[in-house]
Amino acid sequence: MGEIEFRVWNIKKKKFLDTGICFTKTGMFETTSGWKSPKEEDLKLSQFTRLKDKDGKKIFIGDILIWDNECIIEIKSKDELGFYYRVLAQKDKNICMFDIRFYRSEESSKVIGNIYKNKEMLLKKYWNNKKIKDFAFEVRGEQ
Repeated sequence: MGEIEFRVWNIKKKKFLDTGICFTKTGMFETTSGWKSPKEEDLKLSQFTRLKDKDGKKIFIGDILIWDNECIIEIKSKDELGFYYRVLAQKDKNICMFDIRFYRSEESSKVIGNIYKNKEMLLKKYWNNKKIKDFAFEVRGEQ
């Protein structure tokens, strides 16, 4: 088993922290770079799933992916379940429900956003105005 990795979203600054964060025994956050530590309530953690997309990009809880050029999913987590997905949009109503196999992430998925930087992607009306095929070209590398 490897180390557990996280990325940290600063709610107030609306960006991911690019310096080290560690946890104390009391659960508080501390920075490892010496700058003033943000308040714990101003930070959101996203755990690395140990999966990567087809470009080798790490997939974290909260990422939004296009899968097999067929559907858009959000990676979620629940303490007793681990991580799972929620379908945000799909070409065919029958394709996504059972066809997502996380072990295929390196050949089937591409990270296209996350729930912090791209909140609009969580809204159904966002996907009503977009066509999944527009994202599919990006996944396949076509222009």
